[in-house]
Amino acid sequence: YIKDKNHIFFSDYSYQYDYKIIEGADPITFELLGGNPWMGTYARDSNSIYFGSKRIDGVDRESFVVSSESLRAKDKNHSYYFGGIEK
Repeated sequence: YIKDKNHIFFSDYSYQYDYKIIEGADPITFELLGGNPWMGTYARDSNSIYFGSKRIDGVDRESFVVSSESLRAKDKNHSYYFGGIEK
């Protein structure tokens, strides 16, 4: 991730310098939560949780935590792996 005063940008590492804007992400409140920089990283802003450039829908932002196994996370309702709900 990189940011300027107006946007958050993300590159999926397949093209190191091909950064795309994450639409709707707030650069003022955006922060990294953890993950694996080569496989995916969780982040949040004041409204949403993200995995890479993908906004995770339906996540409980207040209870969301990234596990020590960096590609896994959970909230009070679900467990997540690579940003998706585990079944």
